[in-house]
Amino acid sequence: MSSNPPAQPLILHPNEIELIDRGAGVKTTPLVGKWNAEGLLNTNWGDHGNRNALGPSLHGYAHGAGHSWNGRAVDDATFTERFCRYVFAQKTNRMANVIRRLGNTYITCGASYENGGALYHTLIELLVPKGARTLSQIDRTKPVGLRRIVAQLSDAKIWCDPPNRMDRFEALAMREYALAARMDVLASKRALAGHSLRAGKQVPAADLRRLAGQMHRLGIDFKKAWMKRNKPSRLRDNLALLKRAENESRRLANKNK
Repeated sequence: MSSNPPAQPLILHPNEIELIDRGAGVKTTPLVGKWNAEGLLNTNWGDHGNRNALGPSLHGYAHGAGHSWNGRAVDDATFTERFCRYVFAQKTNRMANVIRRLGNTYITCGASYENGGALYHTLIELLVPKGARTLSQIDRTKPVGLRRIVAQLSDAKIWCDPPNRMDRFEALAMREYALAARMDVLASKRALAGHSLRAGKQVPAADLRRLAGQMHRLGIDFKKAWMKRNKPSRLRDNLALLKRAENESRRLANKNK
């Protein structure tokens, strides 16, 4: 029997390793094997209520799994196209191109930071903060990038319908991509309104009512999507935040009559 002590498990923390931006919102280690690790664990932590649907996370899971299994064999340049072809039975690059745009909104909005995205918060952040003003996620975004996101992702027709006889899991994931795009577009529109209001500019009442209406419809569709995969544990909290954002837009619209 060997008297050698067992090897200590190797745990890599994000601030201790080099991360490579792979595009589409995915960052991975260049070669897991170089760190003497057995694999790469890719997770969706679920912070702040986890308004992220499972579907849009599948791309990151698959990409991380590929690099964990055999990083040298992963072609990063074509990975998204191959992912859409094998997972969603896509015969063109249409969906892959849109996934790249959606996956890069955290950069496009002008307020990228490690392990998070500003748009996640601008979706529900108050447009006109109460009390003492501190720098918020809306303040960190850039209007030029926000307008670009709205232009790129607003049209629902950019998303493909699930093919006939596709399994329910993958078909639901395709619909969740479209819902995620709606959330980022609305988050961008709210951030643009927030920039104007915080600069002392008037936002037309019609625009604010439109934001309220879009938030109301998003809440309905978000609830339906949530209940297809999840139990209602944090649903009530998220719906309350969406409703608060909706009500604020209506109050501001009434003031601007």
